Amino acid sequence: MFSCSNESQETQSAENERVNQEIEKEIDSTESIIEEEKEQENPDSLFQLDISGAENIVLITNPKSSNFSVPDEDEENYVEEFKDFNGDGLEDVMVYLGACGTGGCMHAIFIKQYENYYKLAFSDYLKGPSFETNKNGGLLISSYEEVDAYDPSKLYVNTFKFNPKTYWYELDTNYIYYDTIP
Repeated sequence: MFSCSNESQETQSAENERVNQEIEKEIDSTESIIEEEKEQENPDSLFQLDISGAENIVLITNPKSSNFSVPDEDEENYVEEFKDFNGDGLEDVMVYLGACGTGGCMHAIFIKQYENYYKLAFSDYLKGPSFETNKNGGLLISSYEEVDAYDPSKLYVNTFKFNPKTYWYELDTNYIYYDTIP
């Protein structure tokens, strides 16, 4: 009788082990499916932007393949502009990233792909950015910087243009503006 009870315990233990292995396989399979769905939702090249509140605070989630980092971790990132930067009819986002100095503040432009997924198309310092629509419906971005700090009579003016082939804003023109009014 003792041996029957021992055999019964061994059978139960083996059954429990088999069930545990099946559960572990199911968990692994489910985790794999969830990971695949996440990769499909957020391909390696897209940033996820979560914009919240009346202040339009932005939480940026980098794609796995990106080495992009926010320059000032203590600064809140917020939407500077909602505009169609590349002329595709979708509302893109310019985000203020902080890290301000005499040359302006760091900004990033994210071009909307779908829902809240974007491609990074610009990341640089801008001061007093202004926008002008080009012949393709996209926006040119102009920014200035004082040649001599805090002296607005002589300015570097840079204009950036969206390049659809590289999917990046590139320097288009730059010149020095002289204020001749005494």
